Amino acid sequence: MTATTNSPGPDRVTPPAALRRLLAGNRRYLSGRTEADRGVDQARRAAPSQAPYALVITCVDSRLPVETIFDQGFGDVCVLRTAGHVLDTSVTGSVDLSVAVLGVSLVLVLGHERCGAVGYAMEHAGSASGDLGYLVDQIAPAIEEVDREGADGPVRHGLGADRYDRIMCRHVTRTVSQLAAVPSVRDGLADGSVGLLGARYDLTRAQVRLIG
Repeated sequence: MTATTNSPGPDRVTPPAALRRLLAGNRRYLSGRTEADRGVDQARRAAPSQAPYALVITCVDSRLPVETIFDQGFGDVCVLRTAGHVLDTSVTGSVDLSVAVLGVSLVLVLGHERCGAVGYAMEHAGSASGDLGYLVDQIAPAIEEVDREGADGPVRHGLGADRYDRIMCRHVTRTVSQLAAVPSVRDGLADGSVGLLGARYDLTRAQVRLIG
């Protein structure tokens, strides 16, 4: 840990408050009444230290600027991005650090409409190799579960969904379950100091909805 990071302290935001802040930010973004200052002066003021309250794990998709859609400024949130928010040890280690060292109170897995990684996995399950094969293999269990359930499987975000979207949502919930085993997340869930949730970003509406 460097001198510019902050350890979690007694003023740590509670998980419900962290979720309210994120969702309120998305509502401001939708209404066009954003508040976050992302100018260079604010960047310089935030440089000496940080106290992020949330970690958002999402896709590499260029249409998901996390700080923008949640109307957050410098130092507010940590962001981890991989194709299809697929996990590996570098990601879970980063989650552990964000919770245990930086003191975030909420871990949010954010999937999105028309996810390219999920679409690729649907087309290439069982045939992709190399690093792309790893991504496909990590998403494949969600495909298998949704297909076993058929068209009457649960729709978890309340909008109505086709097979593609149900697979994406199931992949989010599976990612959430995997993250529950990360040591600092597991301990935080046990004592109530950390929240762990999944959500879906609607590209068309620019709206975030919780899953589950």
